[in-house]
Parts: sequence; C-alpha cells; structure tokens
Amino acid sequence: MASQAPRLEPGALRGRNLRYCLLTLLHDAGCPLSIGELLDALRVRGLRVAGRDPRKTVGDVLRYESSLGRVRRVGWGRYEATPRPPTTVRRHRGRLEALVREAARRGGPRGGPTR
Repeated sequence: MASQAPRLEPGALRGRNLRYCLLTLLHDAGCPLSIGELLDALRVRGLRVAGRDPRKTVGDVLRYESSLGRVRRVGWGRYEATPRPPTTVRRHRGRLEALVREAARRGGPRGGPTR
C-alpha cells in the first residue's frame, strides 16, 4: 500500500494530525508538559486545535494516547512521552513539520487566546 501525504486540514488540527503533533512536542521536550504548554507550543508554530474547548480536546487526545501507552500522565494535566521507535518519531516529526509549513503558507493563527 502506498504511503499517503498528510491530510492538511485548513484552520485547525484534529484527529491523527493533532495526535502526531502532540506526541512529537512531548517527545522533543524531553520532560513533562502541561496542556497549556502544549497549546502554546502549537500556537507558536502557527497551529491551533479544532473544537470549542481546545484544552478539553487536547486532554481527551492525551487520555486516549495514555490508554495506548504512548504517553504517561505524571500529574494533573501534565504528560510525558514514552519511548517510541526512531522511525515513528521521524514520521510524526515530518507530519508536524508539514503542518507548520502549510500553516505558514496559509498565514496560520497569529496569536490570540488558545484556551
């Protein structure tokens, strides 16, 4: 089966794109991050989270990833990445970089509240 390019949704992250971005940010940080810190990291890159309540959306995604063992909850609203194969890390990082490039091309969010 041929590999498909990431689906670049206009405006906001959701689904697989959001999960991969959050996993990459947690992995690259090397330490636990709060939901607010993750939202800020996305905003700095010109990305935003789809949905009425971005904090709840991110919390739901991280809870799901925690149930799969990809992240670990280390405190109230704080998560850290668990070890992943290098090829997976590269694939997820590539997705994040493609989304950031697309957001820059489209003139992604320039600030404003993310919470």
